[in-house]
Amino acid sequence: MHASIASPLEEEIHLLPERWLASFAGTQPDMPELIQAARLGDELAFSRLVDHYQAAAQRLAQQILRTEEAAADAVQDALIKVHR
Repeated sequence: MHASIASPLEEEIHLLPERWLASFAGTQPDMPELIQAARLGDELAFSRLVDHYQAAAQRLAQQILRTEEAAADAVQDALIKVHR
């Protein structure tokens, strides 16, 4: 018999709060739970955070930088750094 080897995601899934897991059933998780899931490497959680904050970040960057193109570049660079 071979012992099953759990993937890192399977090992960490027990760390995710139940309410975050309920998001797959259509409820929205709390932001701290979503952030924690993204920190654990959950790409779906990170994507949801980007979807939630990107427009606001874009508006702020555009007010500061005065051009849509510069703002888009700045937000993209920031999100890449956050992801890393």
